[in-house]
Amino acid sequence: MQHRTKLIVGAALATVLASACDRGPQGRLAGKWEAEEAGAKTVATFESDSTFTLDFGEWKGEGRYTWTGENSLALTPGGSLKASVPAGYQGTLEGDSLRLCVADRCSVYHRAK
Repeated sequence: MQHRTKLIVGAALATVLASACDRGPQGRLAGKWEAEEAGAKTVATFESDSTFTLDFGEWKGEGRYTWTGENSLALTPGGSLKASVPAGYQGTLEGDSLRLCVADRCSVYHRAK
């Protein structure tokens, strides 16, 4: 009987660990990402509730994102970001990199340490 109980507990634990490791794109995106261009650092923070913030130092903006494919997303600017960022902001999650593009300009972000 004890052996059977150990097997059941072990199987349950393996299932929980496997599901925690397979976070999907939403889980892989959540957190802080950093990009640096021309000596200026930008921090993008993505939350699991489909919101994001961009921090350009003295200027910050926020918005929402939606998944348009397995690794691609569309960003919808909100608040102060809405006035300064045109529609069509897109992102692609590529391994440990996040590529954010607006119009013809793209920035590559890496997971913040």
